[in-house]
Amino acid sequence: MKGNILQQKSFAFAINVVEVFKSLQNEKQEYVLSELLLRSGTRIGANIGDFSINTSDKQYLLQLTIANREACETIYWLKLLYATRYLAEKDFVLLHVGANEIVKLLDQMQTSIENRNS
Repeated sequence: MKGNILQQKSFAFAINVVEVFKSLQNEKQEYVLSELLLRSGTRIGANIGDFSINTSDKQYLLQLTIANREACETIYWLKLLYATRYLAEKDFVLLHVGANEIVKLLDQMQTSIENRNS
């Protein structure tokens, strides 16, 4: 169940990232940082993958670790875009809260898998 929530949240987050990316490029004409945000923000869900695929816990733990790193990188780009006034406060808050939720879910999932295997 939690995996499904994680997939849903990461997909919804990626949609929000894409929308902010388009806005940054079209309205602010910011092309470098917005692309870095797009890449890291959409790779989170891509690394979470599909829970129906038969992978070992070790393989899946690696994917979750990579997704967590992507989420942390996304938070960095969000902070930088906000600090340099490219990102509006409402967009920053929306994405920052979403990214932190995903990090917490990823941490819980990783801990659950580690505890199951110890």
